[in-house]
Amino acid sequence: MLVVSKHLQWNFKFHAARKKEVEEAVRAGVLSQDEAKALLSRENFRPFLDDIERQCFVCRNKLKIPAVMWHGADAANRENLDLWFHPECVEGFAQRLMRDANEAKYGKEKADAILQTWKDDSAA
Repeated sequence: MLVVSKHLQWNFKFHAARKKEVEEAVRAGVLSQDEAKALLSRENFRPFLDDIERQCFVCRNKLKIPAVMWHGADAANRENLDLWFHPECVEGFAQRLMRDANEAKYGKEKADAILQTWKDDSAA
């Protein structure tokens, strides 16, 4: 699943603080009403949470939105499992995962050849 801002809750504190800053700038004459309206418009201001406090499964760096999330479950422990990825990390992970599945299905040589074809296609 591609996770974007609209999938997460509205960040009320951030929105209120930003709105207050803009209102103070208008009162001080730093911004016009039209400029303030533009700054708080949906096109320019999306006060959704964008810091999701997760790490990428591949590179372990902190994630921001957009991100990719796969949801599953650990049947033995009856726990939900979420795998989170940077969009740029998930493609290589998926290719390596499919390469391993192909090795089990076709053997190492064919799996390596298929992976190389995918890499060549992505580079093109």
